[in-house]
Amino acid sequence: MQSQDNRATLRPMPATTLAKLPAEVRADLPSFVKTLIDRYMDGESVATIALSLGVSTARVYLLLSEHDEEGWKGSQVAMALKRLDEAKELMDSAREQVDITRARESARIAQWDLERVWRRVYGQDVQVGLGNAMVQINIDLGERKRVIEQAPDGGE
Repeated sequence: MQSQDNRATLRPMPATTLAKLPAEVRADLPSFVKTLIDRYMDGESVATIALSLGVSTARVYLLLSEHDEEGWKGSQVAMALKRLDEAKELMDSAREQVDITRARESARIAQWDLERVWRRVYGQDVQVGLGNAMVQINIDLGERKRVIEQAPDGGE
């Protein structure tokens, strides 16, 4: 399992990915990635951000995930919560069945995102193991019990 320090270190990106970015961006990549996250949090889509940079959306996702994984994850959680709130408001104000259905689907998508990105809170993980619990199993052996208790080797 990786330690926190190992995950926080920057991993080198392929030269082709960085070469497509302006020199001033490459010089201060962590700050640039924070700017990308701010743009996303302000409601700008990744596709629009990529278009403004002249790179593909996949390259933007790579920058975000490789250079600020925790910041990117946090922004995804925040946006999914925002979408969930908006969907709930739409359901409350819906007047027609089609609006209710649309709002319900939006809520499901937001919940699906939250289950994956913020699993600790919204996930459906099943806890495996007993922890500190003690298990006691009682089996009635009837007549055989006495024979086991009287074993000649001193065992039970």
